[in-house]
Amino acid sequence: MFPHPVAPATPRPAPTTYRPAPTSPQRRGLYSAWLFSALLFLVGGAFLLDATLDDSSKALTVKDGMADSILTYSEWPLRFAALEDCHDSPGLGRPGIMQLDCDGEDVRMIGMSHVDVKSEEAVKRAMNRGLRALIFQDGLELDSTDVKSGLSEEDKSRLDKAKVDQLRVSQSYRRGDERFISVAFVQDKAAAMVVMQIPVKSASFERKLEEINELVRGVSLDSKYKERAGEANV
Repeated sequence: MFPHPVAPATPRPAPTTYRPAPTSPQRRGLYSAWLFSALLFLVGGAFLLDATLDDSSKALTVKDGMADSILTYSEWPLRFAALEDCHDSPGLGRPGIMQLDCDGEDVRMIGMSHVDVKSEEAVKRAMNRGLRALIFQDGLELDSTDVKSGLSEEDKSRLDKAKVDQLRVSQSYRRGDERFISVAFVQDKAAAMVVMQIPVKSASFERKLEEINELVRGVSLDSKYKERAGEANV
């Protein structure tokens, strides 16, 4: 008898050979469902990741931003309660400078160490140098006054606890239609200074002091600083 003919084996596709798309309606349906599920997974995952990143960025506080941007913060971490509800602006493109959007008002801040505090004129020059760095205006020279001694005993005590030896306020200046002053918090012992640009509505010196009152009353030190200084965190 003759042997039965053997059907030739179907060759396996080469590694570079791609399988054709399924042709039967049932297999096409399963194939489409699989692709649709994979697409939903990718899009949904990207959406969730974006939402997570957005929430984490909103969770960053002004304190976090100051710790990263203000060069004096590690040794003299001043905090300002009046600025805690502000938001980071896109930035000035220079390290060591923090720009805040406080309900549409432009507040800027810089910390400087190794400041010459041996004389009144030296402190004024350092304050002007910090302001020029904040607003990118060379040659700016403003007069400033230490107003700490004229504050209430409560406010002076608050500044003392924050290691602020001088609270300097400059004459007002204009940028476009807005009026600003420069405010400097100075620690003599550490030769450190934090300079701010603060928007004001009045050019009157007395009114300017009233406008920065909330800023002064919200000054404090980070609790970590108190621990390093051996003070109780109350």
